[in-house]
Amino acid sequence: LLLDKILHVSLAVTSKEMALDIKDSAEQFIQAAMQAQAQKLDELLAGLYVDIPYSKAVGGTPAIGDIQALNEQLNTNKAPRDRDRHLVLGPVTESKYIVLDQVIGLDKSGSTEALRNASMGRLLTMESWMDQNIATHTNGVPGGSPTASGASGATAVTIASGGNGGTFKKGDIITIATIAGQFVVTADLTLDGSGGGTLNIYPALPEAASTDAVTLVATGVNNLAFHRKAFALGTAPLMPPMGTPFADVVSFNGISARVTAQWDNQAKSDTVSIDALYGLKTVLPELA
Repeated sequence: LLLDKILHVSLAVTSKEMALDIKDSAEQFIQAAMQAQAQKLDELLAGLYVDIPYSKAVGGTPAIGDIQALNEQLNTNKAPRDRDRHLVLGPVTESKYIVLDQVIGLDKSGSTEALRNASMGRLLTMESWMDQNIATHTNGVPGGSPTASGASGATAVTIASGGNGGTFKKGDIITIATIAGQFVVTADLTLDGSGGGTLNIYPALPEAASTDAVTLVATGVNNLAFHRKAFALGTAPLMPPMGTPFADVVSFNGISARVTAQWDNQAKSDTVSIDALYGLKTVLPELA
């Protein structure tokens, strides 16, 4: 796990604000800054959908079977059946499913959360959540009639007959005729003048492909169903910088943040900065 992202929030706090306006600086400044950090971190985590080749479509007429299809895929992929399965939906998707009779009817088992607090709770082995940061994917446009060729076990296929300058985007999901299953594109590709190129995919081809038609699966909002072991998040404390009048490193629930303050005499304010070092990655795509 490579720790390669520094999330940074800075804000100016004037002497007047400190003297007159701030009743609780921790709530008004530090918590607000950390909420901004959490927002960005959540966006990065939601963006890990680009590594997942398994997808199920939101139904034109949403039905409980759509959610059951996710449960079935996790079962097929041998995801542990424990309390660490989660379903994270964007606001629009959640609004479609939370009004299903099978969800609202959960109050018959003693829970009224779906009806009263718009919380779907635990449903079909998954603990459900709503997340405003769920990512929307923009598909590539390969054009033409692309075909794929590759040996059994290959994670790169040769594309032919696509459009001149056509594109595949990381996170695109494709199917290859005659080969079962779906594949996710793991790197952007712009097709050359003949409509060809080498496309990196996951998982590996279970059998050889020979100029088999490639179909791009239409996706948009990428809600996520996953077991927590599908993804990893790491953080490490940053050392306080030398020469800064005020600097400290604080830790909460295993996440460390560096806090510094530098006085600006001309502006009569302190510039307070909070930064943290993170890394995140997809560990087991089969668990999502």
